[in-house]
Amino acid sequence: MSNVVRRARIGTQIWLPTSRASRVARAEMRDAAAHLARSHGELRTQVDHGLRLVRTLNAHTSDLKREIRDNYGENGRAWFEALEPRITEARSERRASRFG
Repeated sequence: MSNVVRRARIGTQIWLPTSRASRVARAEMRDAAAHLARSHGELRTQVDHGLRLVRTLNAHTSDLKREIRDNYGENGRAWFEALEPRITEARSERRASRFG
């Protein structure tokens, strides 16, 4: 998206309008480039918010896994010990399904 915004801005700077219609078109392109820049900023904000939510979820998940391990006796410890192999297997399956 940032590449599109940059190219739209550059396009309005290097284009030399020779007629009234081309000056109007250049002004419209500048407006479109400004709109793209605003949209890019809004998207960046939303992506950053989403990443913060994912980090928070991951931290809480990690805390929960340790709580299960530490507070649910032998069953909790067994579950926790088997967790890494399950995660590794699930990742392998996802990779295999993506690359067919």
